[in-house]
Amino acid sequence: AVVSTQSTGITIIIKDGDALRVDKDILTADSSKFRHLIDDLCQKEIDLSEDFSPNIVRLFIGYLESITVDEIERAQFRELHKLAMVFDVQWLVKVCRSWLIREMNLWNSDYDAQVFVFEECLYIFKKWKDCEMISALIVEQRSKESTHHFIMKYMENLASLKTIQLQFLLHLGGSNARVFLEVINRHLNSKNEQSLDENTRCLLLNMNLALCFQKCKDLTYQIFDILSDLKSADDARCMFKLMAASTREALRLRKKNNSPRESRALFDGLVWNELYSRCNTLKEIIEHFVAKSDVVSVYTVIDLLGKVTYFHPPTIEESKKLVESLIGTCDDIPLRRASRGYIDQIISAIKFSDKDSKDQTIHLLGLIKESSKLSSDYDNIQIEGVELAGPSVDGQSTEVSTD
Repeated sequence: AVVSTQSTGITIIIKDGDALRVDKDILTADSSKFRHLIDDLCQKEIDLSEDFSPNIVRLFIGYLESITVDEIERAQFRELHKLAMVFDVQWLVKVCRSWLIREMNLWNSDYDAQVFVFEECLYIFKKWKDCEMISALIVEQRSKESTHHFIMKYMENLASLKTIQLQFLLHLGGSNARVFLEVINRHLNSKNEQSLDENTRCLLLNMNLALCFQKCKDLTYQIFDILSDLKSADDARCMFKLMAASTREALRLRKKNNSPRESRALFDGLVWNELYSRCNTLKEIIEHFVAKSDVVSVYTVIDLLGKVTYFHPPTIEESKKLVESLIGTCDDIPLRRASRGYIDQIISAIKFSDKDSKDQTIHLLGLIKESSKLSSDYDNIQIEGVELAGPSVDGQSTEVSTD
């Protein structure tokens, strides 16, 4: 960098008490942030000692002077890109990201390159909410065989990963349900705990179990066998939620694919969220849901019961009144009946709960199962040819092809 002794020189403080004297024009030519600090705020001294290593600061200032960049090393990339972002040097941001894109070409053969690229793309997203690089990685590498090997190895220590890492790994895996089921199965079999850890729970709740059953029935059953041995109430609720979510997704996709079965809108997101927040007792389900004839599927009612009965155990009279209300609704609008096999799965999961109210909940589900207007022996959940809805990024859901 040019060392200036003139009045236009700006002092850049770096670690270990060292300082660089840099000409103002070099700093401000391509940086709106430096222009603001120097021209608007009249700062003569800028302290970079806390966040950046001295060698990278020198390298950064040298690039500002020459407007050219030598070959970037992996150890330099994060700090150099961060300096370019912090000080809004757009041409250097583009150079850094172009270099990272080239590093993606090494993805197929080098695990170290895979880890580096994935973590740098993820860091850019976390730091600046900028999905450009992680999206490029997902589009280029999703569902490749080398990517599946990377996921298996990267997730060997599942408990150490962050939620955001799990979410983007799910994106990166595409429609390969098996790789994540194998990770979960391996993790569950390696531990002797009596409850689910947060990362396993996160994976299960963000996966499309309809697709898992379709593609990897053997592994999915193995995992549910392990889950059925867990004793905590939270795990029983999680199992209930998994089955309910799987059913809801299958029904949504069935409607999307123009199923000939007649019904009104099954699961409008805003309506569902409103119902879920309002209905905290069986009485409120009847008042806000059944009495207004908004219900078109018994599956929807079962979803709500998972929350309601856990916190407010129903009495026999309340259970009877709810079932009578549902049957009464059928006289005007035939409901989409729930599979008795599905109800049996829910009951099996609840039996493992240590919650005192489980007997009341099982009794209520039994009443629904006994009614021919509310349940059927026919398994009316179609999952062939569905698409996998991936984890949301900033609230936006993505869909990943199952092909």
